[in-house]
Amino acid sequence: MRLLPCDRTCVGRTLSRTLLCASALLSGACSGSDASRDTATAGEHASDSVGNARPSDSAAAESTTVPNAPTATALLALDGEGLRVVNSATGSTRAIGYGTPAADVLSAVTAMLGTPTDRGTNAECGAGAVDFVTFPGGLQLVLQRDRFVGWTARPNGDQPLRTMSNIGLGSTRAELEAVYAANIARSTIGMEFMAGGLQGVLESDAPTGRITDLWSGVACVMR
Repeated sequence: MRLLPCDRTCVGRTLSRTLLCASALLSGACSGSDASRDTATAGEHASDSVGNARPSDSAAAESTTVPNAPTATALLALDGEGLRVVNSATGSTRAIGYGTPAADVLSAVTAMLGTPTDRGTNAECGAGAVDFVTFPGGLQLVLQRDRFVGWTARPNGDQPLRTMSNIGLGSTRAELEAVYAANIARSTIGMEFMAGGLQGVLESDAPTGRITDLWSGVACVMR
């Protein structure tokens, strides 16, 4: 398969400990918070013309608050409803949801990940023309009509991002299904899965098959 432009290990030991700690503080069990939230909100996502989960208007309207300016203790986690800022000192989190103004998202992510390494536009995406911004570590944000509408995780850098449930590129099918109610089926792009607000591709259908591609929200996928 090939992901168009608009389209594991944790983010170092520090992020791994922080995400697990944050999850425990929030729900009492690492696997519970992210999995239950994403599964419960799966119905809030519609599908764009190429079959990718797309946030509903109501979900976007409720998730447009950007966290305060990040500090040295702020870390970033992937989320089925956008992104999540984690305070490593307290374990508290704040969402950057789909529908948030592009300028606010770019400012917050730049403060945590650094200056973007690439920017571009794809006018032929099935969901309509989109802009994309790629950051160090491989995170690529998808923007449409000046709003944050999706992200893609790319295998780039030594500190790839993960969800609060510790799922990311390189995670196995067994690890994925341990924390998400995943729907897995073969498609034209491979062994594709949907898990709450997450979508991606596994290298095989075996329990040890690893996630090779991961995205959420609007994405341009060649099928």
